[in-house]
Amino acid sequence: MVSVDSDIGDSWNLKAFNYLQYIPTGLLSQGFISEDVPHFSRGVFHNLSSLVFHLWSLVSGLSSLVFPLWSLVSRLSSLVSRLSSFLSGLSFPSPVSRLWSFVSFLGIPTSPANRSWTMGFTGIFNTLPSFSTLFFAGLGVLWLHLVYFTENSLQPPTPDVVPFQSYDGMELIILGSGTCVPSLTRGSPASVIRISDQILLIDSGSGTLERLLRVGITIHDVDVILYTHTHPDHVADLVPFLFASKYDWAPRDRDLTIIGGKGFSTFFDALIKTYGKWIQSELFSTHLRESEEDTHHFPGFRILTKPMTHLPESIAYRVETEDGRAVVLSGDTDYNPNLVKLAADTDILVLESAFPDEERVKGHLSPSVAGRIASESRCKKLVLTHLYPICDTIDLKSQCASTYKGPLVIAQDLMRFQL
Repeated sequence: MVSVDSDIGDSWNLKAFNYLQYIPTGLLSQGFISEDVPHFSRGVFHNLSSLVFHLWSLVSGLSSLVFPLWSLVSRLSSLVSRLSSFLSGLSFPSPVSRLWSFVSFLGIPTSPANRSWTMGFTGIFNTLPSFSTLFFAGLGVLWLHLVYFTENSLQPPTPDVVPFQSYDGMELIILGSGTCVPSLTRGSPASVIRISDQILLIDSGSGTLERLLRVGITIHDVDVILYTHTHPDHVADLVPFLFASKYDWAPRDRDLTIIGGKGFSTFFDALIKTYGKWIQSELFSTHLRESEEDTHHFPGFRILTKPMTHLPESIAYRVETEDGRAVVLSGDTDYNPNLVKLAADTDILVLESAFPDEERVKGHLSPSVAGRIASESRCKKLVLTHLYPICDTIDLKSQCASTYKGPLVIAQDLMRFQL
């Protein structure tokens, strides 16, 4: 509860705020708000109280500005009125007469037409708004500028978001083509495979939830999540995914399947132990499957897995439709015969290529090694991803071409492939 300094507590505004902030407590005590309501729902009342207080403070501030100005205008008006009364008692020609005398002095002919023009001009002059009217109109324009135009100029630009569209075929979307190293052009690893209206998310590095929205997919659209291994750059958005699924304005209400390698259940249990109810929902169940060399069947497609050479739990995935279209994703791995077998004759083979040939490290592929796997598996198209920043300074295609002559694509974030 917010406390107010006793030295300024006598202010009516602050007293009002003190009363307002007790509204949620009163509603709770009277049974209007249940203890089961999430904390942020009850917090809405506190936020509304704060909003009312700040709005009242704004009105009070404007009043303290307007009333002195109005007093000044009133005094000026009184002064002008007294001066006008004083001048009216003197023998002066009328404004029209003075204007006419000035026209005559300039030598302009005093024809009836000119006299009519002069009278008309004077009439227009006499109908001009008063000083006070112009003053307050100016204040209004200034207020509109500060509140509307300035506020809108501070709004961030609207990102490019592709509306979700139904698709009857199979589609691969590279959400993140980078690594754990921050990059302005490449996000952490994540991909999507769409099979008709079913959405598979493969890995979820940092920033995945935002990039899902950019391709027109929400977290509630995802049916299955596949994890190649549990390095942070591949699982960073798992907790935010589950947290948002529970606390979204319209929470997730259908089950979620998550597949990972050997030991993934232990990893997931540790997350539950750490975050508890914040990532556990009563509206949907999370079904975990551990996989090594297995096949998982789903309506309209199947998922095949084989162990890779990176971490003990590392696996690669082959997603295959009933009519034989297939996409294979390696995750992080070194050269492994299992990958060649899994990728046999696949339509698209997505391989990591973390470093150039001359910088290759154990547990990862380089362009020429990836090309070798592509050639041995007879894949129809090779996509290189999981690229460290150094890769953007090297001609990866030339290095890969030394071992692979087929279609080659260097992945970029939000790149799409339709099968």
